[in-house]
Amino acid sequence: MVGQRTRVALEREKLLTLRSIKELEFDRAMGRLSDEDWNEMSGRLRARAARLMRQLDRRRPATASRFEKIWRSGSKATLG
Repeated sequence: MVGQRTRVALEREKLLTLRSIKELEFDRAMGRLSDEDWNEMSGRLRARAARLMRQLDRRRPATASRFEKIWRSGSKATLG
């Protein structure tokens, strides 16, 4: 079982990763990234976010956080 400190650290890392994805999407929309850079950076961040969500899902009840619901729905909603 993950201790509270570890859970907090994983949640924080997940939040930062999701925010990084949103920033990356903004930079791409503004033309600041090449397609090659977008594909590489986006792929790494999305893989990291998915790994973090799986780690957290294995260690808690089936209820999903607001951020996970947004992520899984593919919504373009603002994360906050």
